Amino acid sequence: MLSGISHAQFKIDFLDLSLQDAISKSASVGKPVFFMGFASWCPHCKKMKETIFTDSAVADFYNSHYVCVEQDMEQGEGPELAQKYSVHSYPTFVFLNGTGQRIFQSVGELDSATFMTIGKAVLNPQKQLPYLQQQFEQNVGDTAKAIPYLQALNRGQLPTQEIAQRFFATKTEKQMLNYECWRVLNLGVSDISSPEFKFIVDHQKDYGEIISPQRVQRKIFRTIAYNIQPLADKNDTAQYFALRKVAASFHNSQVDSLIFNLDLQLFEVNNQWSSYQQTAMQGTQRFEWNDYAQLQHISDMFLKSTTDAGALSAAATWAKRSSDLQPQYANLLLCAKLLEKTGDKTGAQAAAQKAIDLAAKTNSNHAEADLLIKRVSQ
Repeated sequence: MLSGISHAQFKIDFLDLSLQDAISKSASVGKPVFFMGFASWCPHCKKMKETIFTDSAVADFYNSHYVCVEQDMEQGEGPELAQKYSVHSYPTFVFLNGTGQRIFQSVGELDSATFMTIGKAVLNPQKQLPYLQQQFEQNVGDTAKAIPYLQALNRGQLPTQEIAQRFFATKTEKQMLNYECWRVLNLGVSDISSPEFKFIVDHQKDYGEIISPQRVQRKIFRTIAYNIQPLADKNDTAQYFALRKVAASFHNSQVDSLIFNLDLQLFEVNNQWSSYQQTAMQGTQRFEWNDYAQLQHISDMFLKSTTDAGALSAAATWAKRSSDLQPQYANLLLCAKLLEKTGDKTGAQAAAQKAIDLAAKTNSNHAEADLLIKRVSQ
């Protein structure tokens, strides 16, 4: 019993090797490389290191069957490796053979059982990416070969559009309208400019009858969001507005709401207040009427960026709606400030008093509302 405890390995032993040296070691010892790409700020990486990698069963298995190395993808050779292995989020786990060929990839936080399942699957040649690719290449129109390959690519957040495109090219329109072909499109289509995505949109009613309208809508929305949201987050305005035209052409209400919010995000980041105001005036009530937080945020941007009475009056209406949905001192005071800026002293005083009354119930500070009432009462 004591002997067993002394030999147990209580954490994964990440070797102090570069990835290239780990590949060389892999070739010499006959074990695949297990490579973890992480970021120092990533909470999921930290949790796995503290809880999963210290699981004795997990540690014993990975230390026995793999050459284990890790790399902060934002330090040293990390950015170069991130580009080479398509690492877009953390943690990413890349498995390589002794020639450096990628045989498996998985992304995201995993529990011990799933992490062990993956570790064992990688050792099965028929679960590895090269085998699955070879099977697909033998008959690119075979759903039984395309689906497992696409599932493996999706697990590692690896490109899939080409696989869907090649599969699609082997089928007639009629042949595509079944459950198995839907699975291929669902797993593989990622480019909203592609004929394959347009086919999904044009046949959403047909596929809705095969699976469900909700699942089809979810696929359409998520694919469009995957294309345009990262561009907005990176402030890549040229690419965003180019793809935005494509996204808007589908006339999907969920997508239109997403576009509205991303437009506002970009206009705010780039201080394009005229465009921000025009967009908000057109779409706030349509898209955000039931979101108290976004109504409050848009109203606050108007308070800070415009002196136009009509715009301020509209923003005051949004702030009031925000307070109706979720009464808070902040949105009531915001409504009062907007009304004050429009010259409506009576309305401003009433809104400020509501803010004071609400703050008093929780013994919160309401000095700013007190000052506003004093100003408008003079």
